[in-house]
Amino acid sequence: MKLNIHIIWDELQESGGELVATQDILSFLCGVRLLERADIVPSEQFLYLIDTQTFSHLPAVTGRLNFICIGTIDRSVLEERGWSAILLPGDTDRYQVFRILQGVFEKYAQWERDMLLAMANSESLQSIFDTGARFLRNPIALFDTSLAFVMKAGTLPPNIESTIWEEVLSQGYTRMENVPLEEQRIMAHLLATSDGPFFVQGQGQYNNHQQIVASLKRSGTQFGTFGMIDINEPFTLGQLSIVSHLKYFMELATKTDLHLKGITEGSSYFVERLLQGLAVEENAVAYHLRKKNWFIKDEFGLLYFTRTDNSQIDESMHDMYAFRIRLLMDDALMFPYENGILAISHKDAGIRNDRRFLSELSSLLKNIGLCCGASLVFHDFMSLKYAFIQSKTALTSPVNGLKPQVYLFETQYTDHIIKALDASTSLKSLCHPKILQLYQVIGGKGEEYVRCLQTYLINGRNTTATAAKLSIHRNTLLYRLERIKGIIGMDLETADEEILFLLYVSCLILQRNVDR
Repeated sequence: MKLNIHIIWDELQESGGELVATQDILSFLCGVRLLERADIVPSEQFLYLIDTQTFSHLPAVTGRLNFICIGTIDRSVLEERGWSAILLPGDTDRYQVFRILQGVFEKYAQWERDMLLAMANSESLQSIFDTGARFLRNPIALFDTSLAFVMKAGTLPPNIESTIWEEVLSQGYTRMENVPLEEQRIMAHLLATSDGPFFVQGQGQYNNHQQIVASLKRSGTQFGTFGMIDINEPFTLGQLSIVSHLKYFMELATKTDLHLKGITEGSSYFVERLLQGLAVEENAVAYHLRKKNWFIKDEFGLLYFTRTDNSQIDESMHDMYAFRIRLLMDDALMFPYENGILAISHKDAGIRNDRRFLSELSSLLKNIGLCCGASLVFHDFMSLKYAFIQSKTALTSPVNGLKPQVYLFETQYTDHIIKALDASTSLKSLCHPKILQLYQVIGGKGEEYVRCLQTYLINGRNTTATAAKLSIHRNTLLYRLERIKGIIGMDLETADEEILFLLYVSCLILQRNVDR
């Protein structure tokens, strides 16, 4: 990894030396060399460790040459020739300094390797960001283009009260209200035109702090912003240089990793992270939801649309399908995901209670060759991952042999549980022996008795409700219950909850006509 003299100076400041350098933070130094002969022409690619006598005989060339000089030299020579140098005391052990410098270059080379390895392993953007902030002395935040907070890296001080970090973490975004309009325009212009990070003086109540700001771009278009404030230590040009490197790696990460491209899509980025089970700052989610006047603990439903034949939806068709669906679900958060289209509905969009909506949706999906799975209603947006799993699960099997356009997870929940149990063990092994005995009653009454017992248990052993559910006279029900009690040899009125649960699950399994 290429460094510059400002990064190196940050590593050597305790040596008691002095830095004489330009403000340029371009990094082009590949390593360190001992320069012991003045007849060797120095290269801009290397940092040279040199003594006073050798330095005084160097040719008077101009260029971006960088030195570490041990002993006293004429500083005007550096300024006239445009050179940069770290000046160390004359009694400094140059071989020890050389070893230290080699360690510095190796330290940052390892940092670069770690960043590239994280991207090669498709680690999360947060993980890459954390690695990238390893040598930053102040925490750094990543914002989207609306200045909504996405994630942070680095260590915050124990107390952030009355700091901009308190504002960002509590509200989920950084406010521009306290910045004069003209300053906002200047900042926007700098972000749009600058290729690297830059210093900005804090505004309003934070005017005693310095900030580092940088825009992240892809193909010349901004898709994110770095923000830092000197909350732990004052900034240096070395720290600004590290941010420049981090900017490059984060731009590379979001360009090459398909899982990281979502940051350019605004609010869909945090949704995709939640769906993947990755960490997301709750305040950032709350900020994006407030744009739609939604709140994290509201009622939500998730619908996952895919082609009826399970084939891949062509990208050119996504917008058309989404447009048609949005006519029925205009308030939904909707975007392509995996092999289909995801819609998150607020207040559940009447998917379960509005027969007209359900009919219209089914008709539309049938006409365009799609079907959808619908999750259970949920009341915590942060649990989006589980709702998505439910919606996909709902699509995995027909309902009672039919193939509807809308699959509700709750109508398939029992079948899903039975299939999951069947995959792990013999279902008969989960049945109470007495229920198996009941099921095998001769005369064709076994299935009838099992259904009667299951209905009786699910209705809380209420005979009136059970008889109504089974559409039989109450006296008929009482007769059947007496027969059942006689066969299984237990009093259902006094049985404990564990036994009743086992009886109910056994009935449930046998009601599915499973005989293995």
